[in-house]
Amino acid sequence: MSPSWRTCSTGTGEFAYYTVLFCAFWMTWTCFTLYGNVAGDRTRTHVLLAGMFGLAVMAAAVKGVRDGRHIQAFAAVYVLMRILGSRVWQVRGQVLLDWPTAQFTLGVIPWTVSVWVDRAARFWLWTAGIALDLWATFGINGRRFLERTQQRAVGRRSRPVKLSAVYSDPAHLGERLGLFVLIVLGEGVAQLVATSADTEWDWQLCGLALGAFLLLVMMWSLSPPVARGLVRVRDAAAAAREIMIHLPMDSLGVATLQDRWRSVTRHLLAGVGCDLGQIVFPYLDRCTDLERRKILETVSTYLDTGSLGDTGRVLRGHRNTVLNRLNAFEKYTGLDVQRPYDAAAVTIALEWQGTRP
Repeated sequence: MSPSWRTCSTGTGEFAYYTVLFCAFWMTWTCFTLYGNVAGDRTRTHVLLAGMFGLAVMAAAVKGVRDGRHIQAFAAVYVLMRILGSRVWQVRGQVLLDWPTAQFTLGVIPWTVSVWVDRAARFWLWTAGIALDLWATFGINGRRFLERTQQRAVGRRSRPVKLSAVYSDPAHLGERLGLFVLIVLGEGVAQLVATSADTEWDWQLCGLALGAFLLLVMMWSLSPPVARGLVRVRDAAAAAREIMIHLPMDSLGVATLQDRWRSVTRHLLAGVGCDLGQIVFPYLDRCTDLERRKILETVSTYLDTGSLGDTGRVLRGHRNTVLNRLNAFEKYTGLDVQRPYDAAAVTIALEWQGTRP
């Protein structure tokens, strides 16, 4: 065990190495899997064979990583695989928007440096490299990455270079991730069982086994059907941020995009200077305050129920009264809320003025 880990428990050190090596395998495998996923029939067989060979060498080197026999070989092969995984996208002139890490090689730098440092610092450099890759996975915007990559490509070449944006195929990728998880989980659980069977059970072993199992569960959570959402993590975070911007301070429970889509849409439209309230409220100034209030109440209720009869029951009025008020709204604004297109616009307009919850 490396000197930097002599003060730590063996279980802690083993689990730390297990985590880092597992992430290295996962990053490498994902790079080549996504290449095959996007390239489809145009996949270069020799590229995938090179990736398979590199993973095989890394797997063979694992046993000697902790005692230092194959630690440099593991790092060197990992660096080569990541560079090759990035190079295939450059050759294709494409940028993978939903996983920019496939072309993001900054995390490879600490691994490259680790080949020439002593064993005490090597693990921490590997950890830093993995941390950079995870940051790239969840923190880099694909569109911005494409713009920066395009600018660098133009600066390096005399002729203009046009890069194209591509996305992975979720259905096919989900299938491949499922196979990967089945293999890794099966092998991982087998190793945990074998180790536990041959070792005296104590609290240290229990902690190590639990940590390793939780890591496997975390990787399983990235598999289908959740794997299809992995590439949308940043989109989900952006949606959550938009939901919270106009969420009432006294609101309770869980707020979902399905519940708050009106306020999110209103905020995004405001960002481009669009006020849909202007297509409704100025035109209602021609009616009395009482008529205006009753019309808006009826329109809002109808948009919630989608039914003339249900609207009448909610407002305790006749169906014909509801229809007359909707017709009056159309007369003043030119918008028929019984048409989906107009109904969507009016829904956001009422949200803008705080008429709707």
